[in-house]
Amino acid sequence: MWYNASLTNAAENFFYPSDVEIHHLETAQQLEFTDITVVSQGPLRAAVKAQVRYGQSLISVTVKSTLITSLAIR
Repeated sequence: MWYNASLTNAAENFFYPSDVEIHHLETAQQLEFTDITVVSQGPLRAAVKAQVRYGQSLISVTVKSTLITSLAIR
């Protein structure tokens, strides 16, 4: 009997991918970034650190970018 109840709950929470996308588009929340600082910079690299609050959580985010140059061999 417990197994059947578990399957019933799983079926109730089943969504098609298109339904999930619509749900997230309708319930999206704008995130606000604070304490934005440049933590490294140079000719080929950069990194930015920021804080973002989501619900009761405070998340620290670091975004890094590295430029890779390629050499043409002739």
